[in-house]
Amino acid sequence: VYRLFFHLLSKYPGPLLVKVTDLYSVYYNYIGDIYIDALRCHERYKPSDATAKLYFPLRTLVRYGPSKLINNSAAGYSNIYSYGKNIGKGREYDTLAKDPILHRSILNTTDKKEHGRKRKVIGQGFTETALRGYKSIIYYFVKRYLMMRVTVPREDFKNSNYLSFDIIANVVFSYSLDLLSRPDNRFIVYTIDNIMYCVGVLL
Repeated sequence: VYRLFFHLLSKYPGPLLVKVTDLYSVYYNYIGDIYIDALRCHERYKPSDATAKLYFPLRTLVRYGPSKLINNSAAGYSNIYSYGKNIGKGREYDTLAKDPILHRSILNTTDKKEHGRKRKVIGQGFTETALRGYKSIIYYFVKRYLMMRVTVPREDFKNSNYLSFDIIANVVFSYSLDLLSRPDNRFIVYTIDNIMYCVGVLL
């Protein structure tokens, strides 16, 4: 009753089941269709123009769990993730840490001060100067990828995944996985896919 009528998020629209349990989102994560269902929810629970004018956030926010909202606007993304916003990560991110106290990456760090310190270090690799320095690496792998599309067009989706990982490995670790031409290390892609699948269900 509390989650349905008195919870802080009770005014936001969404499927009835999500208001009382997280099992709804767990199910769609499990079958791999959460992005489809999220879009469907935004389309189904889109408010009327009159309601949206009265309370603008309802236009882009849908309740997707007892304590979760999902957003589908660029403005909403900025309000959540921009530096200095008074929004923290939930306790669910503790499940991604081997040791919630000692071992945290920038992804699962929930403390704002600690996250800011790590973000400052990583941010050096995303300055305009740094990004321009990656141009030749990206160009090299994109050129190889385009040449492969001509010879094996049916493998286009898999190859685009390999392209992304080849670029990331070279930019971040200065190491070539060479996934586009050699199958030796391609297990890395599938391992990360499986990990992210588990993460989706846990969160």
